[in-house]
Amino acid sequence: MWPSFAKTSTGGKGLILPFLFGGHRQLALEGHVAIRCLVLVYPQLSRRTVMRHAFIGLIGAAAVLCASTAMAQTARDIRGPAPVVPLASEPAPRIVIDPPLADSLVHGRVVIQYRAVNLRIVPVFGPNALDVLPRIGHIHVTVDDAPWRWADASGEPLIINGLPAGPHKVLIELVNANHQTLDKGILTFVIP
Repeated sequence: MWPSFAKTSTGGKGLILPFLFGGHRQLALEGHVAIRCLVLVYPQLSRRTVMRHAFIGLIGAAAVLCASTAMAQTARDIRGPAPVVPLASEPAPRIVIDPPLADSLVHGRVVIQYRAVNLRIVPVFGPNALDVLPRIGHIHVTVDDAPWRWADASGEPLIINGLPAGPHKVLIELVNANHQTLDKGILTFVIP
């Protein structure tokens, strides 16, 4: 049963409170409704005790709210500055590369996760894109010092299949829109 409203004997609105053990009580909606409800439901509690419990509960709720907002990070902390607002200056871009996922290496598949810091990975190329702020670019990937490499502008993890068993090296270069290297990282791993 839920609390509901009904007309009181004086013609005003009243609140009907269901009790756990059956029966209802009606309460006229005037000042101090919450206190009257608690006193009616728990008649053995004094008004002072009810106020003390309400105050302690309010302080506890405020403390939980403050603690949760203090620990929360902003979107800017996680994603960086908004891409629609030009910045006057930016720190140097860098690339963060995780080691290949071990469970994929067992199956002969190399999965490499990375992220760019202070640079957005987007498929925009050419010298005119160098003036765009925040900075944009992509990556170049070279496997085992091969004479060729490929560009990737997806921002998604790299997946490399078909490598023979044994040691391998992957060079990942963070480059600007005109293919000039800004940062790089080298991963070495062994396919069993």
